[in-house]
Amino acid sequence: MKIGLVFLLLITSLVSDCRKQSRAELKQENSNRVAEMQEVYSTKRQFGDLEVFFKAKIIPKGVRDGINYANDNVYIDYEIKNSGGRSFVVFNRGHLGFDETSNAVYVEPQPDGSVEISQKAFVEPKNKRCPLRLIPIVPRGSLLKAKQTIAEQLNFELPLKLRTPYADCSPQLEMPTTVTQTKFCLGVAEIDVKQVQLDADGLVQSSSLFSKQNLLCTDVIKLK
Repeated sequence: MKIGLVFLLLITSLVSDCRKQSRAELKQENSNRVAEMQEVYSTKRQFGDLEVFFKAKIIPKGVRDGINYANDNVYIDYEIKNSGGRSFVVFNRGHLGFDETSNAVYVEPQPDGSVEISQKAFVEPKNKRCPLRLIPIVPRGSLLKAKQTIAEQLNFELPLKLRTPYADCSPQLEMPTTVTQTKFCLGVAEIDVKQVQLDADGLVQSSSLFSKQNLLCTDVIKLK
């Protein structure tokens, strides 16, 4: 009886040690994964009264926080500081009728062969055939008042895939076989705060501001 009890205690101890070792190994692997995060781009740019700081990092595929990620993940941090007396809308909250998140990221090929990654406003293209929609697609954005700052983080998986609110319109855009150059852009438009109505979430929701949209972009980033 005593021998059986001792054997049971020994087995329990071994299992506990294995679990502790497994947790320690997993924690170390996660720490190594974070350490492997590669900063691929960082810059600060001035666009009139708007100062924008961009930073991009890549976390390689693999196990992180107990989850096995099949693809590399890109994280983009940006901060917009409005040092002037005018107010703006930053189109970084997706589109009503398509998506409505702060992590809405759009990817579309450009005529020069590069690929643009963006958070910006889209309206239905006039030179394409688009499906009938029960709910209209309307850009949504954050209000950036004078002397205020907006800071956001977004992420997406690689490889890059075509994604815009009107990607289903024909003829459809085609992504390059190999992406060698890209840039990140934010869509902003100057507004009169007194004439803008905010929705229940405190966001600006408007297609009419599309014509006023300016793109705040990074330099072209060359990919390996």
